Amino acid sequence: MSCKPNGLQDEETAIYESNDAISSLWTVVLDNATLVSRFGRTIGRNMKTTAMLSAEVLQQFMDEQFPQSTITVDRADGGAVWVRQAIDNAHLRPGGTVSGPTMMATADCAAYLVILAHIGIVPLAVTTNLNINFLRKPSSDQAIEARATLIKLGKRLALSEVYLFSAGDSDPVAQSIVTYAIPAVG
Repeated sequence: MSCKPNGLQDEETAIYESNDAISSLWTVVLDNATLVSRFGRTIGRNMKTTAMLSAEVLQQFMDEQFPQSTITVDRADGGAVWVRQAIDNAHLRPGGTVSGPTMMATADCAAYLVILAHIGIVPLAVTTNLNINFLRKPSSDQAIEARATLIKLGKRLALSEVYLFSAGDSDPVAQSIVTYAIPAVG
């Protein structure tokens, strides 16, 4: 079951749905580029619906511009970008859990890459706000995987949502909302 704005015909809409529980909360109506929650609330208008950059292009950008980063791009498809942060002792805090800064850096990177996947490589896009909710303790012996999607893409600001998981677990360990400033063109 999906929510559609009133007046749209089935042939006028293209609906993105995935098998996982998180993305099944959203319906994307591509004909007028509006993101609508399952509850009928309009989340974003005028989102660009051009093809996304591939995971390979995003990984190449990361390798060239952030060679010190250990975050890798797993995939970019269906409007989402998945990244992975391998976990070792350097990422743990006392008590044997993954540190908050590690999870925040992973969320920030995932948000940055989902935005670039939609607008193209704009290296000077910068974080203006990152809010994270730690939901449960992540596994200290599994990588952290993050799934980022756009909530709203404007001319100067982009808002994304990121869910973080311990690899192999379907329950999120954290959820983040990240805002990026996009530099003016020209």
